[in-house]
Amino acid sequence: MKIDISKLGYRWKGNWATSASYTKGDVVRKDGKVQFHTGSIFQTMATSQLNATVKNELLTPGTTHTLTGVFGQSLIVTASGDLEFQFLEGRSGSAVAKLPHNRFGDNGYTGGLNHFGVIMTDGSVRMWGRQNNGQLGDGVYSDRHRTMPVYAAFPPGTPPMADLYLGTYTTYAVDTDGQLWAWGNNNYGQVGVGNTTNNVDNNATPRLISGKGNLPADAKVTSVKVGTGYYQYNSVMCQTEDGKVYYWGSNRYCSSGIPSTGTSNITTPKLVPVSTKQTIVNYGTVAHYHQFSWLVDSTGRLYMAGEQNSTSRIQNNANSNTEHELWAPSETDPVLKVCSEESDSHVSGGSQYQRRYMIITTNGKIYGWGESSSNTTTLGVRFPGAQTWTATEDTRLAGKFVVDGYCKAGKYTQQVVLLNDGTVWGIGVSQHNSLLASGNQNSWIQLTALGSDNIEIVGGGCQYSAWGMTKGSDGSLRGYGLNNYGHAGNGTTLDNYRGKMMFNKTIVDWRVGGYAVAASAHLVTYVLSDDGSLYSAGTGQYSMTGHTDDAENLCVLSPVLF
Repeated sequence: MKIDISKLGYRWKGNWATSASYTKGDVVRKDGKVQFHTGSIFQTMATSQLNATVKNELLTPGTTHTLTGVFGQSLIVTASGDLEFQFLEGRSGSAVAKLPHNRFGDNGYTGGLNHFGVIMTDGSVRMWGRQNNGQLGDGVYSDRHRTMPVYAAFPPGTPPMADLYLGTYTTYAVDTDGQLWAWGNNNYGQVGVGNTTNNVDNNATPRLISGKGNLPADAKVTSVKVGTGYYQYNSVMCQTEDGKVYYWGSNRYCSSGIPSTGTSNITTPKLVPVSTKQTIVNYGTVAHYHQFSWLVDSTGRLYMAGEQNSTSRIQNNANSNTEHELWAPSETDPVLKVCSEESDSHVSGGSQYQRRYMIITTNGKIYGWGESSSNTTTLGVRFPGAQTWTATEDTRLAGKFVVDGYCKAGKYTQQVVLLNDGTVWGIGVSQHNSLLASGNQNSWIQLTALGSDNIEIVGGGCQYSAWGMTKGSDGSLRGYGLNNYGHAGNGTTLDNYRGKMMFNKTIVDWRVGGYAVAASAHLVTYVLSDDGSLYSAGTGQYSMTGHTDDAENLCVLSPVLF
């Protein structure tokens, strides 16, 4: 909050000026930092420093002279050099240290469909939003919402948490010892404790997965990948320090690549055979109706298992029940990333039921496959591999180098990519002006309004919805496409690109949570600033913003209230 420090016994002098005269105790903003005069020179105040103990000098938190804002707050200097009130002890005594991993892509859903959480500097996990499946980890299954973040209830003596991962209605955490924990929805065994039952043995509080199934109790988990999607065929994979990969949850079409499991749900982590033969550096599981999973080894070779069309027909039947098989082109064109999107089929007419897949290689090429309507005027754009279900290079981007991207399925299909020169390009239907152009784009076009300094990209949608967001090299965020609940943080709920997100702090990290289906985007953008404060903008549904309990939408970033 902005305050007049002079009214609190400080001699606040505002911005430093060469022509002004200063004495001991004067406080100014100089060289972008809060500084105080020692009697001879100006000295930059350290983070949380409030210095001396008498009137007209700076005060130290914890002394009898500490000045407070609202109850429990004290005046401190932030890491960015700003002077403001913050909570220093008790429930809100630690700042946010890390945001969760929550992929976006399958069916317009994110991990953390209606819930969100963070790791605090003290290693605790705080969560908020919907808790209908126990996904907040506080022991509650009833369908109610938490506005103020609650503690995930780990057993006494549990080490601090190092990483957090969000599924649709399930949450995963890895502690500093490398042990894996899970809680929430367990309808396909994705909690990993040996059953598919909810509300048993209290899956609404963190359960230790390490030591279950094939996952050794002393193995150090280094990463987790959670499948999310409209149909919620929830599946999970993790990798351990020795490079081995494990799979559990829904196993439709033997998407696990573990032949002995058939297509039955896997309720404890099972070792993926290919990971014992190759050095795996990237992997993923996709919770589509037509489910599959993939692995990339250290040479860039891609292996896939699951439904034949989803895996580019590297297998010859719909349910191969075999190990992950090699996508042959990756032997000469190493793979960087696999993108996928499948739309909801439960729509009148069925024309919205579309699937799109894209491979990005380390050589900057893209390959596509899937389905796309022949009516390119209204439903989308045909692309190489669309009719054959075989991944085929898209030569329309020849001469350009792709480093990231996403694809959107549904009635209005599209693909968007980020190039190594910082520009963003798209092809398909510009639903909600998501390609910043009107109508159907049958060739790749540059989204020029986004500039040429983009370093991160995320986006997607389902059926009629389409949206995206990029991060510029200057740290700013830029939203485009659907913005009906204000997640772009630009002060409006209008679609299309309308400038940078309104935020005057340094962004350390950011995520987008929620979902985008039909013609709406119930999305929330979360931004972590360099002083450990978390801000949110977007839909107030299920108290996802962590700000108000009356489901209000936020069109500009506002603090999450810890």
